[in-house]
Amino acid sequence: MRGSGTLFVAIGAAVSAGLLVEIAASAAGFGFSISPTPTSTTTSPSTTTSPTGGLSTNPVTVASSLTREELNQALQTLAGSGKALGGPGNFLAGPDGNNRIYQVLTGMAVNACVTVRNLSQGQIRVSVNDSVSSDVNVGETATTCHAQPIAIDLRCRQGTLCEAVWRVDRQ
Repeated sequence: MRGSGTLFVAIGAAVSAGLLVEIAASAAGFGFSISPTPTSTTTSPSTTTSPTGGLSTNPVTVASSLTREELNQALQTLAGSGKALGGPGNFLAGPDGNNRIYQVLTGMAVNACVTVRNLSQGQIRVSVNDSVSSDVNVGETATTCHAQPIAIDLRCRQGTLCEAVWRVDRQ
């Protein structure tokens, strides 16, 4: 009995600490609920990747026009494959907002494909290694493959709000 009481105290302390961190981050202007579903990161032994999970660098606060069910359904259409390097994740940004969804920090980059499903009324640009690669038009899904990309970014090109789901896979 004494051991289970200690376990409950430890769990309660961990939950309380997590809540305090979230409250402090919220007060400082950070949030943990921007990406409603977690993104996954898979790394090979020689490569470290860093997907950012839908956080936009655009300083304007934007709110999704999708319901949670619509977003979850869109994310399920890009459910992880056995070759996933990052995602599925969501992208939400205002005009000219951008997000780095994949970056190789160490090791050798592998050939990769990025799939983007545009759920918004604006065009989304996919840039690989800081060069324009392709545009995904309203309502379209596009996949492009690249030789050893170091960085993949999404940018909202048109409209007032861009929303998309994405996934990066090993080629």
